[in-house]
Amino acid sequence: MSFFRLAENQTSFKKEAIAALTTFVTMAYIVIIAPQMLHDAGIPYASAFVACCLVIIVGSVLNAFLSNFPIALGPGLGLLSYFAYVVVDQLHFSWQTGLAAVLISGLIFLVITLTKLRQYILEAIPHSLGCAIAAGIGFFIGFIALRDVGLVVGNPDTLLALGSVHTQQMALFFVGFFIIAILDQHKVPGAILIGIVAVTAIGWVLGLNHIDHIVALPHYSGETWWAFDFHGLAHKGSAAVIFTFVIIALFDSTGTLLGLVKQFPDQVQKQTGRVNRALLAESLATCFAATVGSSTTSLMVENASGIYAGGRTGLTAFLVACCFLVILFLSPLAQSIPSFATSAALIYVACLMVKPFAGVAWEQPGEYIPAVITLLMIPLSFSIADGVGLGVICYVVLNVATNQWRKIHPILWVLFVVFIVYFLL
Repeated sequence: MSFFRLAENQTSFKKEAIAALTTFVTMAYIVIIAPQMLHDAGIPYASAFVACCLVIIVGSVLNAFLSNFPIALGPGLGLLSYFAYVVVDQLHFSWQTGLAAVLISGLIFLVITLTKLRQYILEAIPHSLGCAIAAGIGFFIGFIALRDVGLVVGNPDTLLALGSVHTQQMALFFVGFFIIAILDQHKVPGAILIGIVAVTAIGWVLGLNHIDHIVALPHYSGETWWAFDFHGLAHKGSAAVIFTFVIIALFDSTGTLLGLVKQFPDQVQKQTGRVNRALLAESLATCFAATVGSSTTSLMVENASGIYAGGRTGLTAFLVACCFLVILFLSPLAQSIPSFATSAALIYVACLMVKPFAGVAWEQPGEYIPAVITLLMIPLSFSIADGVGLGVICYVVLNVATNQWRKIHPILWVLFVVFIVYFLL
């Protein structure tokens, strides 16, 4: 335990364990959704389930020991959607070719990280945009939670509308939210975890969620291991596919890390070496993911729940990995955690994550307008990368137009061009 420097970070094994369990239960849905998406791309479901668990385990352990941040890694659902429903379904690449593209993009991430380019990108992002990214991720998490629980639904006339609020599930969602909020206001340790467990238990009693059995042995046939088809990348559209993987993953992870790190004390935020090592862990995990049969690995936004539950060191990430190691054999238990329980936790975390938006420089239009654009576009475009890109473009244009171009970091000019190319493609 001395490796994680618990005392130095003013934490304890108990706090880290509670944070890990909180992160785990809010992340558990990933091993339900991600394997199904990989299966839609043609990968056998059983192998996809094992691959996703292995990616979370290996990625989280790497981050725990490289950066000592309480941040677990897992399959990024945005890029997983792109992999399954665009690369494979629409562009007609085989899943083997798609995995080859993921591996190449992972190697590019690795080079970018080793040259510290991603660290420079983090440092180049203006303070107001950084605050907006953190708050935008909060809105993003909240929107996902509201959608998953059915409180916000699609509407052909208004795009979105209020869902049914008269169901037992919705009642338990509100009960869970208020349990967490009230307990947290009273400084009760593990408030988020208590809320999730409480409403899950009530749901079992009411028959709203159930569990048929607990133990299920993992089955990995090995057909997705090193299943790359590099010949398929000779297709003329493959360069655009790899470029998209790189850009989305780069700014999804950079934006997520920026948002999560802002939840720590100032002295932690300034430890740039740890930040860069977290990015290194993600790059290595992406290469591993492609090798076992999964898509790009990301820093999970659900880590915010564990951080707010008290997670301060890599011990939290390591214990999350241990939980998913167990879930390899207890998959029915993970599937029994209902969305009304996890959504209650995520919507509370979303409320907390919006606080950094107060740090925007409201007296300068060149600062607050791009910040608002970023805040709006992250949840509305359902993409952290798109929100960051539009914010960067707006920031550069407005500050050049108002003769404030001197305060634009040189790397921000490069990002401006990269995002223009990205949106045009």
